[in-house]
Order: sequence, then structure tokens, then C-alpha cells
Amino acid sequence: MARASGKPLTFDAICRRAGGRRHYNKQRQVMAWWRRLQLWAALIRSDYGIPPGQIAAWAAEHKVSTKTIYLDLRQQRIREAQQLRQAIFERVVTRRGGFPFSK
Repeated sequence: MARASGKPLTFDAICRRAGGRRHYNKQRQVMAWWRRLQLWAALIRSDYGIPPGQIAAWAAEHKVSTKTIYLDLRQQRIREAQQLRQAIFERVVTRRGGFPFSK
């Protein structure tokens, strides 16, 4: 029989503890999914531009660390999308011989 803090645990107590842990972990997963969805929407609104201080603002808004926001951005491959957009822009500029919207 398992023991916690010197008290023997019953099978029922062990199952309730595991159920609580599963519930807590599921809540964390849902909050992470929601946070990533909101980050994605904010990035689309800003045309994938991240101004200085925005990472910290998002972290404070969602009550997580800046590292968590960076990991969310890495998971969504935002940096790769930014680099791809920049490469496309540079190709257009070189092909037209200047800024693409100039006459």
C-alpha cells in the first residue's frame, strides 16, 4: 500500500489523486492551445510583425514567462514564416530593380 506523509493511501485516494492530476494537466493544455490561438490571431493582425516589447506584453497578458511565448512562436514556426516573407519581398525588389510599389 502506498504512503503519503506517513499516512497509508487507499486505492480510492490514489485514483482521486490521479484524476485530479489528469484534470489539471488537461486544463494546462487547453490554456496553452487558447494562448497559441490568440498569439496567431495577433500576429495575423500585425502582418507577422513583432514590435519591440510585444513579447513581454503578451507574456504579461497571459501570465506566463517570455520563454513560454518564444516557445509558442517556435512551435507555430512564426520565425520561418517571417523569413519566407522577407525572402519573397527581396526577390520582388531585385526583380523590379527597386521598391516594388514605386512607379
